[in-house]
Amino acid sequence: MRKLATLATACLLALILALPAGADARGSRSKSGGKSSVAVRSYVRKDGTLVRGHRRSASDRNKYNNWSTKGNMNPYTGKVGTENP
Repeated sequence: MRKLATLATACLLALILALPAGADARGSRSKSGGKSSVAVRSYVRKDGTLVRGHRRSASDRNKYNNWSTKGNMNPYTGKVGTENP
């Protein structure tokens, strides 16, 4: 019975990870031609927490153009940035 529950849990997790996160994997492009956002795939943390797929701003080492920085807004969620640069 325990093996069956473990197998069912593993199958459910595999199914969840296979579902699309609702994000375009190609990313949106900025005016300069580079990607302004990146799709992050679903994954499971060491503690067993499932992190659903999502989008994040592309890494470019610029603190001022991240979605979480004050004055900016996440175009996918509409959430306004709160972090100081």
